[in-house]
Amino acid sequence: FLGREFLSYIVGLVLVVVISRSARRETEYRLEAEKLSKQIETLSQDLERNRVASEIKANVDHLLVALMLNVDYINKVRFQSTELAIEGLKQARALAQESLAEVRKALAMIRDFAL
Repeated sequence: FLGREFLSYIVGLVLVVVISRSARRETEYRLEAEKLSKQIETLSQDLERNRVASEIKANVDHLLVALMLNVDYINKVRFQSTELAIEGLKQARALAQESLAEVRKALAMIRDFAL
């Protein structure tokens, strides 16, 4: 009779130990999952930031190179043809406006990304 109570006590004690270890492991796994989730979020933000920076650089570089070529063209034709120089200046102004718009768009993307 005393053996059954002792056996029940031992089985209960084992169950308590097993359940407490399982609960501790579950907490550790949850904390590790949260940590990994934060790392994934940080990596995702870094990737998006790099993508935005690359897009900004490509767009603005392209426009500024076109603007420089246009200015070089104006410099070459300024004494040959006033009309060509005026047309080149109009194109240069349009490129400068487009470059400014791209920079503003990029800054808005960065501002939105930071929020």
